[in-house]
Amino acid sequence: MKTITRRSLLALLALCSTLVLPAAEIPVSSVPARVHANDDKVTRGVSRLMVALRLGNPSATLPDGTWLYRGYSTRSAEGLAGPAATLVVRFNATGVSSLHLADREAVVALRTSPAKPAGDRILVVTQSSR
Repeated sequence: MKTITRRSLLALLALCSTLVLPAAEIPVSSVPARVHANDDKVTRGVSRLMVALRLGNPSATLPDGTWLYRGYSTRSAEGLAGPAATLVVRFNATGVSSLHLADREAVVALRTSPAKPAGDRILVVTQSSR
């Protein structure tokens, strides 16, 4: 009976890691609004408030301020993973900086990668009753 050496085990692990399918994130130019609030779609440049009004609350928010919306289907022109895609909405200081449809592996990578919190988010709003 042969024993597996450390070198052959490492070679096998390296081979297996190359066979894993890469995560996919496909850019999209616009997303149809679920609620028509001043427009019927979300595109680059739209403010966070309008995204929330048009698409509702995100399924998850990442530490860097990225919003994730689960359950988006893809169209053949943008062609990705099918009905289980997640919409990834990234923001900059002025509004939406990018829209992507991501498969499960890409979302897992986004959630597990360390990211810095966005500096332009308002964390708490208080109002004085004077």
